[in-house]
Parts: sequence; structure tokens; C-alpha cells
Amino acid sequence: MKIKFQKININQCVLLLVIFTSAVIGQQNNFLVSTAWPPETIVDGLGISVHFIKPTVENIGYFESQMDQIREMGLKIVRIDIQWRWIDKSKWEYDLQPYHMLVDAAEKRGLRVLALLCAPPQYEEELHGVKTMEDRQKFAEFCARAVSEFKGKGVIWEMWNEPNINDFWPPCSDVNEYMQALISAVTAMRKADPNCNIIAPNIGGLDMEFLESCLKQGLLNQIDAVSVHGYCEIPEQNFVRYLQLKSLVSSYSVKLDKPMLIVTSELGFPQLHDTPVGGIMRTEDKQAALIIRSILVDLVAGMPMHIIYTNLEYENPQKSSEASFGVITHEHKPKAAYHAIRTLTEQLAGMKFCRTLSACSVDTVDTWQGFIDDYVLVFENDEKVTIVTWTTSTEHISAVQIPGIPISMQDMKGKEKVVPTAMITGDGLRPGFRRRMMIKLSEEPLYIQFKKSDIDKK
Repeated sequence: MKIKFQKININQCVLLLVIFTSAVIGQQNNFLVSTAWPPETIVDGLGISVHFIKPTVENIGYFESQMDQIREMGLKIVRIDIQWRWIDKSKWEYDLQPYHMLVDAAEKRGLRVLALLCAPPQYEEELHGVKTMEDRQKFAEFCARAVSEFKGKGVIWEMWNEPNINDFWPPCSDVNEYMQALISAVTAMRKADPNCNIIAPNIGGLDMEFLESCLKQGLLNQIDAVSVHGYCEIPEQNFVRYLQLKSLVSSYSVKLDKPMLIVTSELGFPQLHDTPVGGIMRTEDKQAALIIRSILVDLVAGMPMHIIYTNLEYENPQKSSEASFGVITHEHKPKAAYHAIRTLTEQLAGMKFCRTLSACSVDTVDTWQGFIDDYVLVFENDEKVTIVTWTTSTEHISAVQIPGIPISMQDMKGKEKVVPTAMITGDGLRPGFRRRMMIKLSEEPLYIQFKKSDIDKK
């Protein structure tokens, strides 16, 4: 799918997104499953998609070992498929026991389950979307049964995968069919558990036309959050697209008694990047930087849940883009993205996103003319302030706003860096941020820590 992007001052978008956000998100780190909706902290809202196909007593240990690695990254949500075709062997007969093993295993590791409900049953002659009245009745029964069996477990329910794409709603995507199926299913699910959390429509590529058609048919009356898969070339492109998305959703949510949440239920970056001239193999560090920046962009946009795609590479990731999304190799060796994710969850533990700052060229520091390709995010708690900064331009020295004298600095994968000593002070900056530190920025985010007690007060 080709996406056209308009030129716009990205920092203006960042500012507008911050203003648009009605609440900030913090983080805590423990091994209990948080069932709050929306997730109350940064880490409680971070997770990863997995492919635990047809769990059995024989393979549950293999899936559990993957959950252990997910927990070690500091993530709190695991997105699994509960596919209709895997559990409905004959009409109206369901076997969800294998998924009890998965949900229980996740719970023991402090992982909350995001369950994707999709795919027609195996007794159908061919795969297709939910198209007829009988299809809708069967799908609603399947969804209600799943909700009933896992009531009280804090499971988040995701209604189908990318129904705007023909491959996932064969033979041809149809928004009317999707909404009829969704309304039928959600009605049954709410009867089974009035407090269940449901997200939709999980559109691929931020398909605004499909989403607006869903909104016109009452989507917001059915769900607890609008879910999207904002695939893009670089994460910062989503600043513009999220503004458009928020504006569209807001125009339909004005009659609700609460603002409608928007979440990312799938987003990843493969190492093998498909381009018009063929596949280009990204480095592990490049993939890691894109993943981390996509999380940071979502935090700025006020999106309380972000699910990374995916945990494990397939075989032969050098030959297929789809096979190379994983943050862990097919042989279960952590990649750079694994370490970068763990660093992010450690660095932002207990923090809340507060604001964005600016960075400027050394040559223009007297006028504070900012670089539009440089990003400076401020997170804080009662004890410290953490700045996360990077650029989408080539590596360069930038004068980054800071609140005081830093105590430490780490790179994207947690390696300690020497704190620069070159400082510039001046008026005309945000109160408490009257210093600038000369830092070499790259596409890989840096973490800079400050003691709250030592920050500048003026």
C-alpha cells in the first residue's frame, strides 16, 4: 500500500498532539497482572504480538519460554490469536481449554492477554469474512463463549485483524459486513461480561476511509478504544497521521460522555525492508531504533497501549520481510531490539511523559532556532527527570534543552555514555530548562537522567 505524506512542521504536530492528549501515562514495574482500562502506566500499556499456533500440552513449554523472554524485556501485554477456525471443529462446538493454558501461563508471568478474535472455522470450505446471518450468529456465539470463559482475567478483546485488507477479509474487504459482524458479536460479548474491554477495528495502514465508514455505522458505541496498525516508513510520519486520526475520531465522539481512546494494537519494522527497487536489509540497530521511536511517538500522542510486531523471527528472515519482524531470532537469540526494549522499560520505570523541548544548531544557538528533525521528550516522577532525544537527520551536534546538570546518560541499548560537559545557558527558554547541552544526536534515542532535587528552579 502506498501512502502519501504532506510536508508539515513536525514539531508543530508534536505540540498539537501533546495539547490533544487529555492525560499522561506513568509506569510501574511488578509481576502482578494489571487489569485496569486504560492501562495506568507506560509499561502496563506496552506489549508484543506472538504466534502461539494451536497450543497443546506438548508445545506449551515452548510458548512459555517465549513468554519468559517477553517478561525479561519488561513488557506487560502479550497479543495472541484465538482463531475461530482453531477451536470450532464442528458447528457450535468449542474447545477453549488450550487457551486456558496460555492465559494461565501469561498470568503467572505478570502478562496481560490481548486476544485477537478472527478467522472462520475449519469446517468451512474456504476462508472468508463474516458475510451471512448464519456467519454472524456463529461468530457472535464464538466471541461470547471466549469472553465468558476468561471473564475476570483482564483480557482485552480485539475484533478481527485488519478487516480493511482483502487477505484478512477474503475475498474482498467489506466495511458493511465487518460492522454487522462486530455489532452482533459485541452485543453477545457484553451480555457475557458487561465489563469486558473491546477494541476495534484494527485497521492496517491507518485507512481513514474504512475507519470513517465504521464510525458512521456506530463503531464508538460498541468499543472501548479505536485500535490501529499505523505502519509507516519512519515512526515520526505518524505525528501528522495521528493528528488526522484524532481529529476524525473526535468528530464522532463529541456525543459520548468520555473521550474515545486510540491505541496501537500492532506495529513493527522488519529487518528486510521492501522498497520499489527490492529488499534492503536493515541492521539490527536500525530496526531497534525504529521500534523504540514508534513507542515514543505513541507516548507523545497520548496512546495508552502499544503492541510491537512481533517477538520471534520466522525461518530465513533474509528472504522474507514478514519473516524478519521479530525482536528475537528464530533460534531464540535476543536481537538489538530486544535489548533496546528492555532499556526503554527500565529507563522510563515510574515515569510520566510531560512535554517536548527543542534542540538547535550550534551555529544558531543565539537565536534558539530549532532543528525540526530533532526530538527531545521529557519524562519525570517525584525523584528524577529523564530526557529522551534523537534525530531523524544525519548525525550532528545539537544544543539540547536540559533542566540542570545530568547525572548519567545511556544509549539505546543501555550502555553508559560519557556525559558531555559543554553547556550553554541563556534566557528565553522554558522555565527550569535554561541550559543547553551539546550532544551528538543520531537516529538511536539517548536517555539522559537528572535528579529532581538538582534541577534548575528558574
